Amino acid sequence: MSLEQKVAALVEASDTLTSTVNRKITEIDQKVESATTAIPEAIRENIHRVVYVDALSGKDSNDGLTGATPVKTLNQAIELVPNGASGEILLRPNQTFEVYRHGVSASEKNLVIGSWGAPSEDSRPVIRAMPTTFNSDTEVSSIFEASSRMNIKFRQVEIQTGIVSDHEHYHVYGGSIGNQINSNYGGFFSRGEGDNELAHFEVQFIRCTIRQQDFCLFTFNYGHLLLSMSLCKVINEGQNSALCDKDVPKVIDLNSTTFEGFPEGASLNSMFKLTTNNHIIRENTALA
Repeated sequence: MSLEQKVAALVEASDTLTSTVNRKITEIDQKVESATTAIPEAIRENIHRVVYVDALSGKDSNDGLTGATPVKTLNQAIELVPNGASGEILLRPNQTFEVYRHGVSASEKNLVIGSWGAPSEDSRPVIRAMPTTFNSDTEVSSIFEASSRMNIKFRQVEIQTGIVSDHEHYHVYGGSIGNQINSNYGGFFSRGEGDNELAHFEVQFIRCTIRQQDFCLFTFNYGHLLLSMSLCKVINEGQNSALCDKDVPKVIDLNSTTFEGFPEGASLNSMFKLTTNNHIIRENTALA
């Protein structure tokens, strides 16, 4: 082989090597770009998740990420939100979502639970507590339990705190209903059992209807409550007129909220168990 042929072969080999290196660099760049796109998307998906819920046509085996693939239960929707993350749970209007004791574990999650669309007051989705037997003669509600911290905003939904199934044979856990008694674990929002005594509840209601029935709204012995109600209606329909049954520290902000059906002489002090130095309250309310 002549010198010219050797030089030509060397140049060709160099060009081939350069082409191979450039192709590999391009492949690496593409993979890096794909990874740097996918990782933030995965992080965003786990930091904030929107879940659709349809009690009639939904399936808990669905992913709940679109209106075409809703889950069936509120419990499953909240389970899909990772701990420490935020989630928006959208409930189908004109439906009732029945939830039983220990039905929703909302600890360490930041949740917005609202309506799928913009319903009228009469078509808001209903979250209904279905009390369960605690022992031979008592029943509890305990739908949303906090073992440490709970942060939930309800928007354009109706809350029903639960009706004792048989008033002749069952009473709210902790004593007889109707006497603003200690219902302990029994409330719609409740502390956890056992060692989970200290609970921080941060709950907001916006344009909601709250039907206070035999079980009060909040029950916990230790911790504190930050409660906000705006443009809400609170209706007493059962035999327990205390919305919160303990004198734990509270910060309560009430804006354009009405209270109906409570006993004559009822006051915010009696409904929320307000005592000296245990609360801060700002109100723009009406008692009817």
